[in-house]
Amino acid sequence: GPQQEERQGLLGGLRVRALDPSLREKLGVPPGIKGGVVVEGLEAGSAAASSRLRPGDVIVELNQHAVASVPEFTRLYKQAGDKIALLVLRDGNTLYLVLSKR
Repeated sequence: GPQQEERQGLLGGLRVRALDPSLREKLGVPPGIKGGVVVEGLEAGSAAASSRLRPGDVIVELNQHAVASVPEFTRLYKQAGDKIALLVLRDGNTLYLVLSKR
């Protein structure tokens, strides 16, 4: 049900998880980057899948707000309008991606 989805952080077809120390190491997240959530999966045909996000991307900011945790990401996502600007760390580079909610 909806509560389960809430727990997994599944939003608009996007599943994220917390960035723990081992994941940080695996993904090569620079020490200067605090917080962030990792894209775990994208539901085919969803709004998130049509953005250029990929599994393994680290979402650092949402609409210029630092994303410290999964609940924080969920809250910011829900407050945002239809278009969301994400600052993403991928392979050691940062890039901006726009996510539409629908």
